[in-house]
Amino acid sequence: MLRVVIGRGLLVLVYGAVALGSLGAARADEPGFRKPDGNRNGGSPSHGRHDDRDHQDRHDDQHGGHNHDGDHGDSHDHDSNRGGFPYLGRYKAMYRSTYSKATGNFFALGRATSSEFRVRSSLGGFNMTGTCLPCERGTIYRADYGRYADSPFIVSGSILREYKKYNAHGGRLGFPIGPRFELGRDNSGHNDGYMQKFQGGVIKAYRNGHGDVDFNNYR
Repeated sequence: MLRVVIGRGLLVLVYGAVALGSLGAARADEPGFRKPDGNRNGGSPSHGRHDDRDHQDRHDDQHGGHNHDGDHGDSHDHDSNRGGFPYLGRYKAMYRSTYSKATGNFFALGRATSSEFRVRSSLGGFNMTGTCLPCERGTIYRADYGRYADSPFIVSGSILREYKKYNAHGGRLGFPIGPRFELGRDNSGHNDGYMQKFQGGVIKAYRNGHGDVDFNNYR
């Protein structure tokens, strides 16, 4: 008699376990049901990774879709990081010849202080136009026409100071037509100064700070 009662009890326990298992399977099939497997985001580990991607998408939507490494709009700092023609820091060159002259002489000239702009020489008639690119330690001039068309030349240092005394390209000297040269060296090997040719003459700037201008025409 006792064995019969125990046997029936075990049978009831077995049926109960089967019923609970069936109920759990049915709930797992319900929409939105997640099995508690220890993942704090719910679901399987693959579901957790998917949730992380969803979180990043929501973050990007809130910040206009940027990834913080791209373009956040036009700003001076952003412009200064642009590379290649026509950008010279926050400014622009108009011609590749000027751009090459500026980048190739960066350590002598420093940064551009303005974008390249159009100018007109006081010499050479109506067609004597060109461009100018001011930099921290010098200026680049480039002519549009003539023998030296699209050949930029740098005017800097004491020669630039003398050039500005005579109204630079707008004065009697016009555009530069060549680079500067050393005047020579003394017995100690020191440079005596520099000279540079312009449309309307020659500027000589000496080591002692003095300058001379010869207004002969060297065109």
